[in-house]
Amino acid sequence: MMKIVGLRSTRGKAVVVVAVVAMLSTVMAVPASADGPHGRDAEVEVDVAASKVPGLAVLLDATDATVADGVDVHANGDTAVVFDSGDGRVEIPDDPTVGVTLASSTGGSINVGVPGSPDRALVASDGTVVYNNAYRDTSIVVQPQIDGGARMITVLDSPTAPDSFDYQVALNTGQSMSLTADGGAAVTGQAGDTILAVPAPWAFDANGAPVSADYTLSGTTLTLNVHPTETTSYPVITDPYFHWGWVTGTLYFNKAETRMICTGGLSSLAWLVGTGFWYPILAGIGWYLTVVSCAAGVVGRCTKVKSYGKASIYSGNHCY
Repeated sequence: MMKIVGLRSTRGKAVVVVAVVAMLSTVMAVPASADGPHGRDAEVEVDVAASKVPGLAVLLDATDATVADGVDVHANGDTAVVFDSGDGRVEIPDDPTVGVTLASSTGGSINVGVPGSPDRALVASDGTVVYNNAYRDTSIVVQPQIDGGARMITVLDSPTAPDSFDYQVALNTGQSMSLTADGGAAVTGQAGDTILAVPAPWAFDANGAPVSADYTLSGTTLTLNVHPTETTSYPVITDPYFHWGWVTGTLYFNKAETRMICTGGLSSLAWLVGTGFWYPILAGIGWYLTVVSCAAGVVGRCTKVKSYGKASIYSGNHCY
């Protein structure tokens, strides 16, 4: 499975599933396990929903950080999960009213509130955090990300659940937040530099059909709006993504994906459009990426791509 590593931040029942990736501390007891019936159900619903959209499950798995990546479960008692990528630190709280906090390696931090009024955290053995009862028939599933961020997935268990979700972003002095021309949002500093980037949201229903989604902004509250129609099949998945400005790193493809690129070219990577950052890089080296992947296949190895557009052959941990 494709894996993104070494990232560095430098700049249902009818079920609706809404995902938000955020860079996102806490109060009281050690959280319970999400491997119980309710927490596990929410995780399973996310997995099932993602499997309906071609390539999405691969993408989510590739970017999620787990205990195997160094995620610290039940860290410090009051915090459900902590993950330090080296370039950013994420703290997912036991108490959802505290919000999820991400601190950059340069010392800055951003806090994003958990939507609704959910129960305290349940924590799965892999580091996934589940907040039940955020709204009517709604759970929030939060997964630390390999780049030091966190994916916030909202699971709506009936059509009567809401279709808009408020993410309250706590800014530092001198920072401001605005919508961008491409449908996303950004937090900028006094000099106009991008501190936190939020690509435009995308959404798909259970059949893989696109569903309209957009942002509205009131002060520093970013609202994700999902617009299902009469023909929309549930669950619906939408994945806005908060990250620290510009991201660099390496994209690793395994042997099966390397073969796909060789035989299918860039069209085999169309599902990566949703990542925003990586797809233009891959598109820019299309034929070269195909040649490198075919060469890698001949020698039984795999392809990797650097964020500045260099494709090369590798072997090792991610090449299987």
